[in-house]
Amino acid sequence: MSRKQLCTVPMESDAKPVFGTGTPGLLEMRRLLLGDRQEYYRRTLERFDEVTFIKLFGNKVVLFLTPAGAQAVAMNLDKALANGPAWGTFIGLGFRRGILLLDFDEHRLHRSVMQGAFSSPNLKGYLQEMQPMLADRVANLSPGQVRLDVSYVGSRSHDAPVTNSYNSLSTSDLAQGATYLNQRVPNPFQNLLPGTSLNATTIPRQQLLLPFPQFTNFNQQNIPLGTVWYNSLQISVQKRYAKGFAVTGSYTFSKNIQALNYLNPQDAAPANTIVPLTRKACAEPW
Repeated sequence: MSRKQLCTVPMESDAKPVFGTGTPGLLEMRRLLLGDRQEYYRRTLERFDEVTFIKLFGNKVVLFLTPAGAQAVAMNLDKALANGPAWGTFIGLGFRRGILLLDFDEHRLHRSVMQGAFSSPNLKGYLQEMQPMLADRVANLSPGQVRLDVSYVGSRSHDAPVTNSYNSLSTSDLAQGATYLNQRVPNPFQNLLPGTSLNATTIPRQQLLLPFPQFTNFNQQNIPLGTVWYNSLQISVQKRYAKGFAVTGSYTFSKNIQALNYLNPQDAAPANTIVPLTRKACAEPW
């Protein structure tokens, strides 16, 4: 991984230099959004300390990697940071003079106006005024119209806890075959483990090949390596008739995949399996 400096620090300044990979920002964002975010931040923090930078759309964007740094930027108590120059690059064309592009006293003025307009009592008042109009429009929709809705719903969960055996044979030992592994050999634990199956004169060879041969089996729990995916296609068709009567048909095709269990203790990661509850569903409410 490369290491480049954001800018030159003047000799008389006590500021610390900021380092980053210098990798194009789209590649960095791909690693961040599609990979393990916790691992990304951990590795970046170890390499570049609490502050780093990436290149994005021709600009150098500084990132704070710790909660304290993010809080300092968000609160901006000393009024040292401005929104407009940064956010204007990304949303300036579509949101000219938007509240996110305003700074300092002007930003606070507009924000106070917005907070008053979108307070809970005012929002309830807007809805109360809109409800009669909406009810009238819906009741007078012309019959015969057909509405089709198609949507996608999906989710992905990372770092789910999984369990795996911590005392199992290696793949190279398994390759020796059952005859070799099950052959009984002199037991070095004879008379040392009374009341257990490991106290006899002889013992299967595979027991002595375990990382901890004095134990039969034990597991490591809450390993944060599990993943769960959910994907679904949802289709709804509605046909309206006279006097507000309508018929609606809906169809959902979903697939739920999880990696929460190891097929074999020697596997490097949990295996992907389809959740048994995955199904097609169709409903026709009237």
